[in-house]
Amino acid sequence: MKPSDFEAHCKEIGPWVNWENTTDVVLHGDPEIEVSSIAVTWLATDAVIEEAARLGCNFLISHEGIYYPTFKKHASEQQHHAAKQALLDEKGITVFRCHDTWDRMPSVGICDTWADFLGWDSSPRDTESYYKVCDVAGQSGTGVADQVLERIETLGQSSIQLMGDLDVDVSRLAIGTGAITRLPAMQELGADILLASDDGTHTTYCGLWSFDLGIPVIIVCHSTSELPGMIALSEYVPTIFPDVAVHYLPCGLPSTRTLT
Repeated sequence: MKPSDFEAHCKEIGPWVNWENTTDVVLHGDPEIEVSSIAVTWLATDAVIEEAARLGCNFLISHEGIYYPTFKKHASEQQHHAAKQALLDEKGITVFRCHDTWDRMPSVGICDTWADFLGWDSSPRDTESYYKVCDVAGQSGTGVADQVLERIETLGQSSIQLMGDLDVDVSRLAIGTGAITRLPAMQELGADILLASDDGTHTTYCGLWSFDLGIPVIIVCHSTSELPGMIALSEYVPTIFPDVAVHYLPCGLPSTRTLT
């Protein structure tokens, strides 16, 4: 197996991806190397890369990128890019970003596994959608928030952010993942309570929207909402390439602490 074989598989299963303009590309290394073993992670930090190398992996599949332009004009980011490239070269690791494919992959992808992880029954999702609606009838907003917190503690997140009045009865919870949690679009699915992410919300305008319209919002870390999907990816890859060992590597996010 070669990294290019995995990329070809993504193109086969992901017709919803614009393959002329996608983030799902080889970010570093040689796509034609023979893969020894594979590491799957949400974010390819240097610590993850070191652990992948220790396990003998020369192919790393990351959901998020390894370079971002946000701080590119600063010396620290230029140093960061150069250091990461040097580390990957030293370890002989090829990195492929599997984002657009896995975000909307049915059943085992990011959105559907998040709904399954939370434990409520959910409506079927069109593959073009980033959202699902869960049946939470008979619960209060507070009860929904408590169940979300109980579930995500197993992923490392010990607190949640709340907007609006949760002491109301609710019936339909719209959930999103990653940075694509647009509150109005989620509410328009007929939801009366929303589960969004920190990277997909803005405290000022989302808070104003939530309080003034009376729609409670629960907010978790971007990474939290996507970890079930990445664990599922690490379990999916061996079904396609059974002769190669696959390791799921936590990346250290989320990391929260509640003071007592």
